[in-house]
Parts: sequence; structure tokens; C-alpha cells
Amino acid sequence: MFRLTLLIIVGTLFQMTGCRFPTERPPEGYPISELEQSTRVIHFNVGQADAMLLVHRGVSVLFDCGSPLEDPERVLKVIPSRLQKLTGKRHIDYVVISHYHQDHLGNPGRGGPKTRRSGLYSLLDDANITVGTLIDRGRWALGKPSATYRKYHQATQRWLSERKVREHRTVSTGDHIELDRDLRITFVAASGNGLFEELYVRYADFLEEFPPSENDFSLAAIVELGDFELFVGGDLTGENIVRRFGPNGTSYNDIESWIAADVGPVEMYRVNHHGSAHSSNPCFVDHLEPRVSIVSSGHHNRYGHPDDAVMARLEARGDVWVTGGAYAGAPKSTLDRVKARDIDVWIAPDGSRFWVEGKVYDSWNDSVERQRFGKRYPCQDTTLDAYKVDARRMLKGSKKDD
Repeated sequence: MFRLTLLIIVGTLFQMTGCRFPTERPPEGYPISELEQSTRVIHFNVGQADAMLLVHRGVSVLFDCGSPLEDPERVLKVIPSRLQKLTGKRHIDYVVISHYHQDHLGNPGRGGPKTRRSGLYSLLDDANITVGTLIDRGRWALGKPSATYRKYHQATQRWLSERKVREHRTVSTGDHIELDRDLRITFVAASGNGLFEELYVRYADFLEEFPPSENDFSLAAIVELGDFELFVGGDLTGENIVRRFGPNGTSYNDIESWIAADVGPVEMYRVNHHGSAHSSNPCFVDHLEPRVSIVSSGHHNRYGHPDDAVMARLEARGDVWVTGGAYAGAPKSTLDRVKARDIDVWIAPDGSRFWVEGKVYDSWNDSVERQRFGKRYPCQDTTLDAYKVDARRMLKGSKKDD
């Protein structure tokens, strides 16, 4: 009772002086004196889709904004209200779209009940949220661009002309965003990090028959605040396989292994591709050693997310939580990790500690991480010769995947 009263008094004083801070009650043990300077990460429960909001001292960054097919209005139900509580505004400073799939950016819709706007489209066109800078991987592609790709870039031009988006920015590997000098977001993967250009020179016939999946082009970034590090990578792939969908073929190409050494140990891992069996490969997880992993997947999804082996791999390193649900028949160990709601993260102003699901963690500095985990080893032979030579013998696809 005393704690709640003190929180109300402190909040009133901040409001009287014009200061803003998260209006939601902090977790047990979070210092009241640090409320104004706290950093928040909200892993939204958007079912079989992706959306994560970072708020640092009033500056907001939304990573992806997709909605599941079964609930296209999900974004409207969860994001505007939380944004208002955390920032007092209906404006997002940065939106980062990892890649051009509907579960990560939404659907522009065609007006009918089965084709309603969803995701980023509903956020801007229905909720009238404005965006400072819209960030994506640009227009580079191998093969014929998808309808989702084309519609997104058409909408981007419209949003710019209507001033719903002030600036559109394409990022490359190594680019970064700095928030208030002490929080940095660094992009460590973009459009395959040059892998596809190299492969196309040597294996043009192969890539024309099996063009890379859009997942392989995902933007990936490290969020750093002091010793706290968070990795987020869309649907980044961690396996070399080729697959057929009727007459059409596609390839998954292992980008995770190419960037693993550049990422290194992190406190938190926003799990790639909803916990897919084709991502979070053993070597990549060995490099990240995540203290906490968050999976965004839907109840009774048809993709097998999150995969049993991936869950076991992550649980061997730390705590794992699932925002929405798991595939039908998932083991109890996975179901016990499902929260079926947003998962909130509170980070101390200097990044030294963070709170998730009622538990506090100390962030480890580089020296401690080197001592605990030792030298990282290379993940793969980057020539990929054996993979491409044997590719047509590797056709498989027993599990459906998006």
C-alpha cells in the first residue's frame, strides 16, 4: 500500500513539472526514482505475427507491425493504447520493417470483411498514428517481387505524400540509430549481407530456380543500452535448404551463421522466425547465449512454431517466454512458457539490470561474457560449395513454413 501511494505521489509530481514517464506500474523491486528514465520493451501478443515496441525516454521504435490472418484488427486492439500510455503521443519516432511479409507489416486490404486493413496499414490509416522515420531494407530483390512487396512500397509513397510518414530510410549493414546518446541500435544484417550477390555470380541457374526466401533478406539489429543487449532479426534464416510449393521453388539460406560472430552474447533474444525449425541454429545460439528469449507465435498455428528443438536449445541457456501460443500438440514444457499476452520488459536507465515476468536479471559486461563463454568459433564454411552442389538432393519440406 505504501509503495502504491508513493508511486502515485511521484507520478503527480512528475506530471506537475511537465515530465513524462511510463504510467504503468513497475515490477516489484524497480526503483521509483528511476521511473522517469526507464526504458521499456513491449513484446506484443499479436498471435502468429510480429510487433515489438521500444520506448527510451519518450522516443519510440516499433520493430515490425504485422497482424495474424485470423485477427486482422489485432494491432488496433493492442498498440495505440500502449503507445499512448508510454509516450503520451499517437506518434512513433521510428518504425523498422524487417522484411516484406504480411505477418510483419500487415495487409492494405480491399475493403471487404475478409480483406480488412491490418498491421502497419491499419495503424497509420485507421488509428491515424504518425511515423517519424520508416526504415526498411529497400527495393533490392532476386526474382519477381511479391504483391506484398509492391503494395508496401506503393503505400510508403502515399504515406509520405500525406505526411503520415515524414521520412523513408533504407538501411545497410553497419548503419545505426542513436537515441538520447546512450542507446544505440546497430543493423548487423540487411538483404543477406552480400551473400546473394556472391552466390548469383557462381550459381545463377540455381538461384533462378530457387530464389532466396524473403525471410533471408530480413533486417537484423542489436539494441545496446550500457551492458544490456537485445537482438531482433525478423524471420532471419539459419539453415541451407531448398523447398518446393507446387511448381515453384525457393531456398532458405543460412544468414544467421554469417552474422553470429558479429552479434556475440546478448541479454535478450527476440527469437528469429517465430521459433521456426529453420532458424536459431545451434551455432547461432552458441554465439548469442541469451539470458532471456521471447518467441512470438500463435495459438494452434500450422507451422510447428515454436519448434521443440529450438525451445530446448534456448531453455538450455536461460528463460524462454512465448507471447501468443504454440502449435497443436506442443509439449507441456512449451505450453508452460506461453503467456498469451504482451510480455513487458523494464530496463534500468544505465542498462545494468532488466526485469521480465517478475524476475530481475543483471546485465553482463563484455569481460564477464568472455570469461563465461570463451572464444567464439566460426559457424560455417562461407564458400557454401557443398551446399549448392548438393542442393537438388536436399529437397525437403515435411513441415510447412511461412
